[in-house]
Amino acid sequence: MSTSSDVGREAAVTTTGLPARQIADLVRRRVVTATDVVSEHLRRVAALNTDLNAFTAVVDDQALAAARAVDDALSAGEEVPPLAGVPFSVKDVIAVSGLPLQAGSPAMAGVRAEQDATAVARLRTAGAICLGKTNTPEFALSTQTWSPTHGYTINPIAPHQRLSPGGSSGGESAAVASGMSAFGMGTDFGGSVRWPAHCTGIASLRPGVGRVPADGQLPGLVPGQHPELDADSAQGQLQVVGPIARTIADVRLLSEVLLGESLGTPDVSGLRVGWCDDEGTMPVDARIRAAVAQAASSLADRVASVVHDRPETLTAADPLFSELRATDQQDGIRALAAPEEFGPVVRQLLASVRPVSREHVERLWGRVRELRDTFLAQMADVLILPVSSVAAPATEAWEVDVEGQTLDGWQIVSACRAVTLLGLPAAVATVGALPDERPIGVQVVARPGREDVALAVAELLENSALNGTEVHS
Repeated sequence: MSTSSDVGREAAVTTTGLPARQIADLVRRRVVTATDVVSEHLRRVAALNTDLNAFTAVVDDQALAAARAVDDALSAGEEVPPLAGVPFSVKDVIAVSGLPLQAGSPAMAGVRAEQDATAVARLRTAGAICLGKTNTPEFALSTQTWSPTHGYTINPIAPHQRLSPGGSSGGESAAVASGMSAFGMGTDFGGSVRWPAHCTGIASLRPGVGRVPADGQLPGLVPGQHPELDADSAQGQLQVVGPIARTIADVRLLSEVLLGESLGTPDVSGLRVGWCDDEGTMPVDARIRAAVAQAASSLADRVASVVHDRPETLTAADPLFSELRATDQQDGIRALAAPEEFGPVVRQLLASVRPVSREHVERLWGRVRELRDTFLAQMADVLILPVSSVAAPATEAWEVDVEGQTLDGWQIVSACRAVTLLGLPAAVATVGALPDERPIGVQVVARPGREDVALAVAELLENSALNGTEVHS
């Protein structure tokens, strides 16, 4: 980490922990300088990152130079873009020009991105300032944020408990929840921006498939070229880039930048809202079930109807996700190095790959299309359901007991995987916490192209949930 005299300056207003929207407003009105904002966040990284292990690379001088450019523009009376001066971080499977692109893998040591992913470029054009890259499991292939290159990331919520921040965007959720960055950019295949938001008590959005440009993601790197996901794989067709922030209002602002369109706040009074406290295949902690029911009931006076209803097709979605994921041949990873150069999770994955026929894969995708069509015919305007079977587990807990059944990391996010397969937008809002402080989030799933509806309902839930609310069974 480089040093600069700017980092030592004290800002007149504390900005770490503030929503990104508020930071941008303070900078625009010149209540604080962008230099002070970035300096304050860099000091927080220096103070907290040794214990939390969220950042894997920090670019002090570049970030401060970008901040001074914002201040110079404001001093000259120029208009600045909506995120000017707001510091953010990026999960280390997403390309940021000139920064490491290691993806938590020893096989990627020394690799740096040649250009920004389109999503990152849009944020920079909007004035946001990148502080650096954050930890991820190797190639984002786990629900626990541990990598063979950087170890475990620790959840800043009750850090003495050494809880997981979720995964695979756990470095991002820890950085944002701790105030080291104002917002983060993650990826989501089986729940990787939703599960971390749930674990750390913040907000996120999985946009609908194809709504945000997906270039610049790993795995799929051809050395020396801009990374692209394998379009023939389930991961290539279902993984998206999505924002993680402290509030739903911030997620909406970031989503407008990423989507390239205004979302606004739609009228929700005529919405039909369905809810269910599981996706039908895996047990869910009774206290999380209670939180989902409580969240849904809080909408009764704000929408047209709230009905306890699990579409029957939802139960088929996660098993089909598993079938489809098992067909991936991991060609993008295989092209990078010999199996022994990867960490244990990836080596195990590569060893499990079995050849499949194109006809089998096409049949599975045909079943996916049929399932989606049937689900949309059964679905209300919005569906509220859990993010996970459990609240944040211990960092080393690769399996957890839920209502008398032992579940692995993928099984506890079955509700996320089901929504992934359906290709729908899903926002996560924090709606309460357990007595031991572990947060509880819910997914708000909307119809295709209606990220605005998912965010509007999620914001109602976020606003109605009292800070520190305890949810009991």
